[in-house]
Amino acid sequence: MIATVMHLIRHWESLGNEFLKAFKDQHHILSALKGLRNGVVYGARIRAPHALVMVFLFGEGTLAEKLQTILRLTKTHAVNLAKFVFSYKLCQGILQRLEDFPVFPLFAAAVWGIVLWLFEHHTNVLQGSLVKSMTYLYKDSNYWTDIRNFLLRNK
Repeated sequence: MIATVMHLIRHWESLGNEFLKAFKDQHHILSALKGLRNGVVYGARIRAPHALVMVFLFGEGTLAEKLQTILRLTKTHAVNLAKFVFSYKLCQGILQRLEDFPVFPLFAAAVWGIVLWLFEHHTNVLQGSLVKSMTYLYKDSNYWTDIRNFLLRNK
């Protein structure tokens, strides 16, 4: 068992290259897996510094609690981004295999439909500026009291 693990550790690069060669015809799956990896890396790289600054500037609690909060926020962001990228790349790959079919309009409509559903039912998972924009477009347009805030200003 230990010998096998040591062999894998020593030869991970050549084994990985063989794996990629063996599955070269499954580019859409490999692309989705690479997107999963990139989502985790980018999500952590972007969220960790932001969480660090925000938690230490505005957060309360002990040092250990602040560090736990930073790790939790970073993990949540990285995992959510990784799941989205994986799903996107996998769906994109599957739809590209359909011949003579206008893939992009269908895919774009489905993705935006999911975003709209999230906006209505799980707003907390969307990025703040996106929520503000969508609120302005889809919610604020439901309210007015007179012609001034109907035409000239929003509220």
